[in-house]
Amino acid sequence: MKIDDKIPEINIEKLKGILKTHKKEVSFKKAQEAEEVKVEFSKKAEELIKIREYLDSIKSSKSEKVEKIKKLISCGEYKIDFSEVARKLIRENLIDILLER
Repeated sequence: MKIDDKIPEINIEKLKGILKTHKKEVSFKKAQEAEEVKVEFSKKAEELIKIREYLDSIKSSKSEKVEKIKKLISCGEYKIDFSEVARKLIRENLIDILLER
């Protein structure tokens, strides 16, 4: 393969034409975006949207709680409430026993 030192010629007029066409396409797209679009969701879709928003809020609050606990642990200030741990363990075991019946 031979490499030339020649610089390829650029057709400036052709390049200008391409740029003008591109500008027209962009202007057309912006005009289309400016039109008002109405979208209506079914009741089921609206319910799903509300559920998603609720789940996102729970995720956010849990993330905040986890960060708070991480900070307390790193500072050595996190205190374990053993009676609360025991209460939750007993509750979970009772629920499991009741569901087995």
